Amino acid sequence: MPIFIAFTCCLALNAASQLLEDSDSALAATLNPLNTDARINVLATELNSSSAPVDQLANEGAALVALSSADARGYSLVGAIEERQGDAAASAAWYTRALDHSRTERYALTRMLSFSLASGDVATATRYFDLLLRRWYQFTAQIAPLAHGLVANPTGAVALKAALDKNPPWRSSVVRELMTSLPGVRFIADVIASSPQRNAAWRDDLATTINGFMALGAPMEAYALFQQTLSPDEAARAGYVFDPGFTQVGSGRSFDWSAVPTATVDASLPAGPETPGLRIRFLDSPAKLGRPSQTMYLPAGSYTLFTTASSTALAAPKGLYWQVRCIKPDAAIGRLDVGEGTYAGKTFTATFTVPADCPLQKLSLESGVTTSSWRDRNGGEVLFTDVHIGRGAGV
Repeated sequence: MPIFIAFTCCLALNAASQLLEDSDSALAATLNPLNTDARINVLATELNSSSAPVDQLANEGAALVALSSADARGYSLVGAIEERQGDAAASAAWYTRALDHSRTERYALTRMLSFSLASGDVATATRYFDLLLRRWYQFTAQIAPLAHGLVANPTGAVALKAALDKNPPWRSSVVRELMTSLPGVRFIADVIASSPQRNAAWRDDLATTINGFMALGAPMEAYALFQQTLSPDEAARAGYVFDPGFTQVGSGRSFDWSAVPTATVDASLPAGPETPGLRIRFLDSPAKLGRPSQTMYLPAGSYTLFTTASSTALAAPKGLYWQVRCIKPDAAIGRLDVGEGTYAGKTFTATFTVPADCPLQKLSLESGVTTSSWRDRNGGEVLFTDVHIGRGAGV
């Protein structure tokens, strides 16, 4: 009977220890000194807080390894303690022992990646980076920033590019991370430009990178990448306005058409499966537009904006017009009004001037509607078959 009671108490203490190992690891370790997870949590907390003397941490680490020699995390913690003491060689040896027990031990991989980069062994660093992201994808936010270290090293950049070209599962996460710095965006731009692939992932990365250049204040590089990566068919539709005849669905890239709003209008771009053009059918209600729109990169000077449209009973109390605005500083610099009523193949023109302090512009279709007042109801239908810009006034 006493043996049974003792056994039951041990089970209860172990259960309580496991229950508390995350919320109160110190108490969990006290309840069951053999609870490795609790002891690891205690030692990691002490190591992170720097409150315990290093000698004490070293003794606890040695005891932890002796208690659970098969657990790679213990070796990593001893490596971290040696690193705290300034012994890089000893810490690397302990991290290596951790990886001998588990090739995907997260902390050991992370530190050995940094050591490999510092020593110039970028091939090993890239291998560790790939292992980390494949095994510990849930920690991508902490791991992906290590890519900046690879990009900063010429040999590391080559190795990372080779890894990205294989389309690993972590590719999009690293691409997004590298959008936070201009060297990172330039690196991904080089990867994209040199890639023979033109699949959906490539197009998504291209849009992300062009927009990354824009977000970091490098519009010239964004536009250069846009132009550089056009297919022969797309290049034939390039000009001051890209795809002026509305022949394809917008790609989501800057310098291409944005999506058409559909909340207050029935819109399609292109107009149909075999019909180019931008078709807008108003629903006899106030219609706020502002799209489709396109970012442009026009040099300073005078221009003429053209559009050709056909309409049926078009009613636009607040107007319907193509607008050109400077993006920074934000200011309207051109407006081309589209007539109401019914007509076929009518061309409208307007001139405008791009000032010297306006490197980027936005072309957008506007309705002038700013409120939901039913007095401003739009009705009818319009089909735009062309909108383009020519250099000089009165072209």
